[in-house]
Amino acid sequence: MVFQNAKMASSARSSSTPPCTLSVRLALPIATHLRALGAASVLAEFGLDQVSFENPDARMEHATWVDLLARGAEVTGDRDFGLHAAERCEPTLQDLIMLLASSQATIRDAYFRGMRYVRVAHEGLAVDLSMKDGVASCVFACRPGLAHPPILSEYVLAMWIVLGEQILGPEGQRREIQFRHPRPADTAEHERIFRSPVHFGRPTDAIVFPAATLDEMLVTANPYLSGILEKEVRRIAENIPEELTLIPRARAWLTRELAAGNAAIEGLAEHLRMSPRTLRRRLGDEGTTYKQ
Repeated sequence: MVFQNAKMASSARSSSTPPCTLSVRLALPIATHLRALGAASVLAEFGLDQVSFENPDARMEHATWVDLLARGAEVTGDRDFGLHAAERCEPTLQDLIMLLASSQATIRDAYFRGMRYVRVAHEGLAVDLSMKDGVASCVFACRPGLAHPPILSEYVLAMWIVLGEQILGPEGQRREIQFRHPRPADTAEHERIFRSPVHFGRPTDAIVFPAATLDEMLVTANPYLSGILEKEVRRIAENIPEELTLIPRARAWLTRELAAGNAAIEGLAEHLRMSPRTLRRRLGDEGTTYKQ
């Protein structure tokens, strides 16, 4: 009964709230990892292909991102799938926000530039940098109402660390990692990837490090490239559409396709760039079903 009531409350919020989207390129390491494991068929389930990741304007829903991670873990049988997918990150293949941040003069500039335009990368992701007593904390959180399971927390923080090491070098190991979720039975992969103290059951998902680190210079600093990238990021930010809720988009597609006899849920799911499973869940969150 508690679960049912919670779901009904979620449905009430979702019915009046546009879906949250993010840059498809934030899922690129997941796609790269699935292909490397011979599990590219998972991408097809979500209507994703190579072209999807090459388009800088392409976006996907947050729910699809979460489901893609969960499905990857399910198919591969890897309980550390989020960590391992994050290891596939490469600065040259990442989201424009990451590239813009890496072109700044200092780590401080990179953080604040990234936070300024974080909505371009993910509309519902909040990144907060605070400093106290010589210690800096970079906290990551999803807006209320968005799914934020442990696999997503581990993927995001590991991706941040992997990219940071590729840009700054492995010597910058003076940090600790904090997760909200309980400690897993086996943390060997967390220790290997983060190479720092990892704490679980904390109030937030965060990376903690000496505040003096923020003044370190970036070897990837490039003022000219930064100017070009910022113009492109601004262009994308201005063109992020105000999405309709799922039901009007689904009805609009069905109105067009019913005349041609195409009313399969798989067709609608492909049009909306999500799996049939995600589509059914999203419709349920909005208080309806596909048949309705």
